[in-house]
Amino acid sequence: MQNQNKRFLININYLVILFLVVGILVSSFSFFKSHAENIPDGNYKIPITLMHKYDEVNSMGNNAIVQYGILKVRNGKPTMKVRFVALTFLNFTGYLSEFLVDNKPVNILSTYDIYDGYNHPETGKDKRFKGKKYPKDMEFDIEIGARDIPVHVYVPVMGELASGDQDARLRINWPNNYNAVKISGESFDEDSSTSSADAPSISEDDLINRAFGSKDNRNLPVLEKGEKISLENGHYSVKVSLYHEREEKDSMGNAAMIHDGELYVKDGKAKMLIGSDKMSLQGIIASLVSLQIRDDNAYYHFAQPHAFDLSIPGEQDKRPEVFSFDIERKDPMIYVKVDPKVKPMGEIPVGARLKFDWNTLRKIDRSETILYKKMINGTPRKKFNPNEKLYKVVDGIELFGPPSSFNENVSFKVNKIQGGANYLKIVKSVGRTTAIHMYEFKVENDFGIPMKAKKDVKIKIKLPVGIKSIKAIRASDMSELKSEVSGGYATLTLRKFGEIALVDTSSGKGSRNVATPSNRNGVSSPNRNTKRSANNLKSKNTSGKSSSNNKKNNSNNNRNSDGDSDKKNTPISLTNDDSNFNESIKNQDNLDTEENKNNIQNYEPKENAKVLFFSILLLLACGGLAGYSYIKFGKSLLYEIQLGEQLKEKLNGVKTVNDRIQY
Repeated sequence: MQNQNKRFLININYLVILFLVVGILVSSFSFFKSHAENIPDGNYKIPITLMHKYDEVNSMGNNAIVQYGILKVRNGKPTMKVRFVALTFLNFTGYLSEFLVDNKPVNILSTYDIYDGYNHPETGKDKRFKGKKYPKDMEFDIEIGARDIPVHVYVPVMGELASGDQDARLRINWPNNYNAVKISGESFDEDSSTSSADAPSISEDDLINRAFGSKDNRNLPVLEKGEKISLENGHYSVKVSLYHEREEKDSMGNAAMIHDGELYVKDGKAKMLIGSDKMSLQGIIASLVSLQIRDDNAYYHFAQPHAFDLSIPGEQDKRPEVFSFDIERKDPMIYVKVDPKVKPMGEIPVGARLKFDWNTLRKIDRSETILYKKMINGTPRKKFNPNEKLYKVVDGIELFGPPSSFNENVSFKVNKIQGGANYLKIVKSVGRTTAIHMYEFKVENDFGIPMKAKKDVKIKIKLPVGIKSIKAIRASDMSELKSEVSGGYATLTLRKFGEIALVDTSSGKGSRNVATPSNRNGVSSPNRNTKRSANNLKSKNTSGKSSSNNKKNNSNNNRNSDGDSDKKNTPISLTNDDSNFNESIKNQDNLDTEENKNNIQNYEPKENAKVLFFSILLLLACGGLAGYSYIKFGKSLLYEIQLGEQLKEKLNGVKTVNDRIQY
């Protein structure tokens, strides 16, 4: 009887625990559901970035999309709207042609009324998109909280290199506060933004680490190792090609390689020679300018460049024709990083694999060698002389520097910028009707590492006809650089390089948006219309509590950040008078006022569908377990009741017998 009572109490405890667990799960499910549905209907400006499929770097197609999407919530259903823009470099402009999300087509809302050499109905070279217009605005369903969405793009210009299809990840940077990114409209062209959603900038140190870090911490597939090279002294020929880093296809830089590699063996040690040739793409001439070899411990080492005799149109310095590195085994493939300096591929060295066909290995006479002769007889790398003045010219743009401007040999690189987040930032500052000429200037050493000048250097640029005065703005911090115009040329003075915009101030348009403590906090300018003035006056009233702090911060920031000149220049605001987009950009300090803090409502992101699915499964399992325990408890309870009735009957019988005996 005592044991049965214990069992009864244990079953009661189990039931209580099960009901508590079920209650918690049901409450959690209701909580998640209510918060997932708590984002009100409306439009929200969400930062997005097109990331590399495997690595934590931007995809080469990232600049082909506007760096924010418009999240539309209608009746609780979210969709994301994105826009494609043109990629422009030198004399070529290209568009993305196809966009798939999770391998599904998206809804194309608008297209560009443009035909080029790829999609022209009659003369288009791309068979897939001949006669088709390039997409502009697209929309697709999205799950709130999904961070990295698999996407697929097709780029016709890459199709010429047999690499038109590219996989990537669309990274969504979801906000913690949806009120802060809510906008009134759903168009990229209208003036509806209330906050800046530019992609976060990448520091120069991060860029160097990504591009030139010696340790490769990525989880790359392990490559097959071959037998040790054991050959007699002499020269050998072997077929080699450049393969994609992860996929079974040629790399885009394969066309810049000479596919007859040479092996030079002396005293039991082998050295591999790889040749580089010119590759042409839409008038752009490129070649391999650096080659890095990955060892067994995942460290990269630069191959030695030789024979600096390869001339590239528009470049003053010649490029190497041969690279050499030590090799110990007949590995079918080895991991490498290559930099062919093809504009569409970006400025960061590309991961790839060198593929060797060891079945083609054959011994050759020294007189038959090509790469070895170039290595021995070609022009060696120029030795650095710190006492010489620096002079470099690329595409007609000249770089001048005094002696000891740098402590090693450098090269000068120039890219024309006509899109991307920094370009849009400049446009927002000076207005869409102002003439803007933006460049990315780089100075790198022989290994491709960006350098900063030790002394002031000058960059001289020929200006278009009609521009008589300019203002030079560094895009990273919006600081104004020292510049002058003479004889149709602009001359900049600086030490730190990067993206720099030349803004036409001949008509006064480029100079009227200079930041002051008042207009940075929302005071309307004289040429705004009545609606804008009303909005700005309202903004002024709500920011009164933090005006003194803003003035203090502005006074600390009104300086040239990199010491390019002796003047302390005032940074330019992001107020946009002449454009018809992103009008009401508010200073971020206003969001920190007490009034705004009281009005901010935080919304939790929607839980992942997988989490809800497994929660439901767990709920059903707990319910089944509870039912099973209830059945067992019921049977035990019924048995206890029946046993009690039997005992009661026996006790009554014993009592009757005792009464009769006493009687």
